[in-house]
Amino acid sequence: MLNPKLSAAPLAQNPFEAEWILELKPSRWISGFLLLTHSLAILTLLLLPIDLWIKVMASFGLLSSAFYYVAKHQAYWPPLAVSALKWREWGGWELYTLDGKRHAVQLLPNSYSSAMISILNFRSLKARRFTVVLTPDLLPTEKARHLKRRLNILH
Repeated sequence: MLNPKLSAAPLAQNPFEAEWILELKPSRWISGFLLLTHSLAILTLLLLPIDLWIKVMASFGLLSSAFYYVAKHQAYWPPLAVSALKWREWGGWELYTLDGKRHAVQLLPNSYSSAMISILNFRSLKARRFTVVLTPDLLPTEKARHLKRRLNILH
């Protein structure tokens, strides 16, 4: 369900004449990637010819890291985690964070968009940086296509 603050503006049929709103949620792709990389690191560690106590301590560190990052991603722990992204009709961007604040931001030129992943880097007026990672499970095909067009137009 859309946040009441976000749904105030009506959306037109043409994606370039209207505001574009995307509410973010945890990505299963990112969680899976985190678990896969941590599992491979533990497997590699166990195959190394080192003392058992080093393997146990390093494995414990990797397991706690996996738990921390997957839980952080799934629960959106940081209060400054981005909960919604809004592209304004006039070309500006706004981010909404979990603490309920709205940030007027500027899209940085080092943003990247491909068929499988989009990484959007933003800078707020207070010089705070935000990064939004969009995977296919977060971004419907239609919105992904519109985002690529907008990024090509803006860069």
